Amino acid sequence: MNEKMNILLVSEDELMINQLSNVFADEADLESVTFRELRTEFDRLEPDLVFIVQTEDEGACVDAIEYCIGENPASVVVFIATYQDFNLLRTVTRAGAMDFFIFPDEWTLFNGRVDSILHMVRERKKQLIETSATNQSFKRGRGQIFSFYSGKGGSGRTLISTTFAQTLKFESTAQVLLLDLNLQYGGVETFLSIDSNRSVAHLIPVIEELNEGHIRNVTERFRIINESFTSRNANTN
Repeated sequence: MNEKMNILLVSEDELMINQLSNVFADEADLESVTFRELRTEFDRLEPDLVFIVQTEDEGACVDAIEYCIGENPASVVVFIATYQDFNLLRTVTRAGAMDFFIFPDEWTLFNGRVDSILHMVRERKKQLIETSATNQSFKRGRGQIFSFYSGKGGSGRTLISTTFAQTLKFESTAQVLLLDLNLQYGGVETFLSIDSNRSVAHLIPVIEELNEGHIRNVTERFRIINESFTSRNANTN
């Protein structure tokens, strides 16, 4: 008997939540969250399979897909659209969605594919477990901290740290957060061609109640495409 898997449904639609809950009632433990709750609940739920249901903000759908895959590369993401839109489906596929369906038009097709989707998730999970046993690449966990410092200016700390961060992202599955703590002369954004008006200094008013959301609001997010960095503003406000 197959072990039950964890399924996460990201949706604002109560009807869709009820429909999918009924489909997977005997196969998996399914929990639902809104797009706003995704970032705070993802780590706790550790889903094997994620369904993301189209919302009015199509950018939020793409960000949700990229976030899930970035946080846990083992997760399989399936996108559910509410109407036919070739450009959107192409975008979510490029973002990392393994499959997509259009509801209600493809509801019958979806039901016929449930077993194959679950099989794909189990095989992917098994493959990644086997790979991780022989691969020394970084995995999700509590993480590691690398510090580059020098008592002398002009020693190349910024160059080394930015190059190291990019290489680490290229050569592993790690999520990399690069912090420039030189508040007086720091210039890491210049090395990465970032034009940003926010920095860690903006966290001072909330320093006593600092959480992940505050940190994300002052960071810049990057996607590596063809071995180059593309800047994307990660501010959620």
